Amino acid sequence: MTVHQQEAIPAFCQAIVQGCCRGVERIYLSEGETVMTQAHLNLLAGALEVNGALVRLSTLQVYCTLPRGLSMLARVLAGGTAPLLQDLYFDASGSNKTDMTSIADMIEARARIPGCKRIGNIDGKDCHWFEAVPRPTQIRMLRGLLPSAKVLPAFTWRRAFQACFRERQAPYLTALSVYLGDDVSGFSWNVFEAAPALVKITIKGLEQTALGVAVLRSVSAALRNGALQHLDQLYLQKCTLGDRDIKGFADALEESGCAMRLASLTFASCGVDVEGVRLLTDLFCRGLFPAMECLDLGGNPNISDLGIMALAEALSKSSPACLGSLVLDNVGMGDEGIAALASLVGQGRMEQLREFNIYENAALTQQGICALARAVDARGLPFLETFLINRSTEKAARGIGVIAFAVFKGCPQLKYFILKGLGPDNDILSEVMDGMLEAAGRAGEVWVVYEPNDYDDFEFEEDEDEDEDEEEEE
Repeated sequence: MTVHQQEAIPAFCQAIVQGCCRGVERIYLSEGETVMTQAHLNLLAGALEVNGALVRLSTLQVYCTLPRGLSMLARVLAGGTAPLLQDLYFDASGSNKTDMTSIADMIEARARIPGCKRIGNIDGKDCHWFEAVPRPTQIRMLRGLLPSAKVLPAFTWRRAFQACFRERQAPYLTALSVYLGDDVSGFSWNVFEAAPALVKITIKGLEQTALGVAVLRSVSAALRNGALQHLDQLYLQKCTLGDRDIKGFADALEESGCAMRLASLTFASCGVDVEGVRLLTDLFCRGLFPAMECLDLGGNPNISDLGIMALAEALSKSSPACLGSLVLDNVGMGDEGIAALASLVGQGRMEQLREFNIYENAALTQQGICALARAVDARGLPFLETFLINRSTEKAARGIGVIAFAVFKGCPQLKYFILKGLGPDNDILSEVMDGMLEAAGRAGEVWVVYEPNDYDDFEFEEDEDEDEDEEEEE
């Protein structure tokens, strides 16, 4: 539902109060000249407080230049008036200054709305509010949020935050996202002990950093001490890890039983090498990753063919039935490695894959790519939705057409074929791809993307049409 004019806002709010909007899932109050005044926000907040008025609302978009008004709106939504809310967009770009009270309220709303994934600007970019708040305010906010928050805003770890987790329990916290700066002192397993309900942990280095070792050791210690009993997603990025620390983590996963429930494991750009992969694949070989849905080892060029072959051998012995995403971009894979993956496809060990990423592997040639194409053509990947590859060399480019046709033909659920290294201005390639889609009977079903940015921003036209049909203008 879209409201274009200021004059329509009172009538719209009255409609909410009267129960006429119970089935509405998306509301946009940011089109045309619909700039929300304080009076408008008061009306909207009052309407939202009516119990059950917007039980199906998932997206709310508001344009307002009054930070304190947005603060009031956030507090109302945090009270549970829209239980299915996932995205709250706002634009306060007309404000002359940042209002710290508004920032704090927005962060609290994000933490207290159970299913909310994002509170950000209308352009879709998340605001780094927490980093804009002075350090003493950050500490006060953490202490206030920990006892009741389900999700905390992402923040850069500071030693002073250790006291917050030591003094306060976070019994409802399910997701923790931390950036590593130049200091991780005080980051110990006690941080995780304070949050027994944690399901997802995300740790990102602001730059490539060896400080991630301390974090992984803390995770391992927490597992050994009986914490993190609900952990099923661990994401580490730009955290340089050693084989010894990966072994300690693998042992802790096995000893605690966490390996049996871990659904997603990411060691992206973490310096993982062949031995590190072997330590992890040993758990696969022994059937200790039965619930694994996503494995991301991208950005670790030292894995090489040897590491990929070790991974393929482990998956051939005990492949998780639910493995849906395999990310192996920039892992130093060549023809031997991709041949091992092709063998897995031929054995039917990768039939559940929805995403298959082999970007940025410069050693691949036509021979290896065609080996994978033959396996896909013979066996198929019935659930694959996204396939990512790039033309790293002229030799590899010769195999692109072969793998494209095999994927178009053998993957009935395919939506995106993402190709890097040849731009959309290459008319010959575009014609070839169009011809292959026609020959495979997939024209209009698969989107061939030539650059990652196109893929990130793309939405199918039929989805946009459905959105327009669902909107009601007032």
